[in-house]
Amino acid sequence: MDRMTLHATAREATTAPADVRAEARIPVVIYGGERTGAQSLTVNHSEFIKMYRNVTPSTLIDVDIDGTVVQALIGEVQYHAVTDAILHIDLRQVDLTQPVKTIIELAFLGEAPAVKMYGGTLITSRNKVAVQALPEKLVSRIEIDLSFLDTFEKSIHLRDIVLPEGVELMDEASASVVIVKPPKSSAQIAAEKAEDVAADAEVASAPVEAPAEAEATEEKKEA
Repeated sequence: MDRMTLHATAREATTAPADVRAEARIPVVIYGGERTGAQSLTVNHSEFIKMYRNVTPSTLIDVDIDGTVVQALIGEVQYHAVTDAILHIDLRQVDLTQPVKTIIELAFLGEAPAVKMYGGTLITSRNKVAVQALPEKLVSRIEIDLSFLDTFEKSIHLRDIVLPEGVELMDEASASVVIVKPPKSSAQIAAEKAEDVAADAEVASAPVEAPAEAEATEEKKEA
């Protein structure tokens, strides 16, 4: 698939972010590559939103900076706490000949038979994995087929995931990804209810102590 291109324009560091947003653009900084520090840019708000719907942290994109094209990964995206509007974007320029560390999202496909047939509950421990690879070896997502989970005894760990060629796992291979938890038995449900009733009864029967202020008032009257 062809890489998506994000068009950017260099921005003077003295330009206020509010002025940038007033022009329907978003302030951006790009770091990495041969530059010694971060470079300030702006991108069109609508263009970025359209692209951002179709990328992940491991999606390699082309960034056209006033005619000069570099490759990058989208880093942190900052949002307004109330309006949820995008305030700022970090881009990480990469060298196509050097490996990079990033995360790849996990996509769970299908339905676990142990859930559908036996009433279990799917428990996912993680939805992303840390990897290292050359930028062009990265993929946007790694798919995990849940049809393997046809009993409660089976589980999927990171070591079970087939990574794309050239992609190296950076997380602990023994880490759990997904399991199916069996449904509770009638005895377990009854026992939990009994524990809840006992706890409520204990709270209800606990003596209520008089406020310290009231006790002080009574002592004053007696004196």
